[in-house]
Formats: sequence, structure tokens, C-alpha cells
Amino acid sequence: MPNDLRLESAAGLTSLRLGNGALALGHRPPLRALRHMRAAGLTHVVSILARTERPESIEAAARAASLEWIWIELGSTKNLPARRRSDILAALRVLVDALEAGGRLYLHCSAGIHRTGMIAAALMFHLGFDEARTREAITALRQVTGDDMGQARMDWARSFA
Repeated sequence: MPNDLRLESAAGLTSLRLGNGALALGHRPPLRALRHMRAAGLTHVVSILARTERPESIEAAARAASLEWIWIELGSTKNLPARRRSDILAALRVLVDALEAGGRLYLHCSAGIHRTGMIAAALMFHLGFDEARTREAITALRQVTGDDMGQARMDWARSFA
């Protein structure tokens, strides 16, 4: 478990140092903003979107901005089917590998609140954070995301520790 939160700020984006890399949270970025994210030091865009939310537009813009793109196909967070568990675990391993390689990740869903918070918390639990530290980190990264991390979402995320 980390002893303190190592927060950084660049180009209006707050990031949390995690190992060799960093994590930032937000809402679906405007496509034109992706090149500015790259200039600010981000290396990856992680989209937590359903297929119906057109993630391919983010992919194209991210690649055009020389950013790596990771897609976690996830729609509604209500009653997540058990079959998604293995996909989410695999995605968490990809995120951990990216962080270990020095990746600076921007994690988003549509509004940057529920799915973003749940996947960020699952990643932090996977990395050994406890619940208090996870809540603190998510709130420090994005207040609105932290404010909406209810206990049911936190419990779901903890299941990936």
C-alpha cells in the first residue's frame, strides 16, 4: 500500500503516480484535445465505453495523436454480467503492464464518473491500495468521480484485488 499520494499536475490535468507511470481520470475527451494530451505527457487513452458509444472515433484520434489506445468494452454498470469478469481482469493486467512500462494513462468513460471510478478503483485495489486510500486517490484525481463512488461500486471494484 502506498504511503502517500504522489499527485502531479500538467496542462490542467491531475495525475497520480503509480509505480513507473501515472493515472489521470476524466470524461470522454473532445477529439481535438487528444493531441494536447500527448503534448502534456500522456501516453495512453483508456476508453471504458460500450460499442454503441462509438469508441472507434476515440481510437482514431488517439492514434493520430501518437497515443496508445486501450478499450475496455463496458456499458451500463448496473448488474454487470459475470462473463465480463475475465475481460476486466485481462484489461487490468494490460493497464498494470502499461504503468510498469512508464505509461501515463488517461482513463475515461462518457461522463468520467461511474465506469471511470469503478475501473480506477479496481486498478488501485489490484495494485494493493486499501479502500480508504482508493477513495482518497480517486477524489484527489477527480472530485465528482470520488463523490459518486458509492459502496456498491467500491465493493465491485474490490472484487478485482
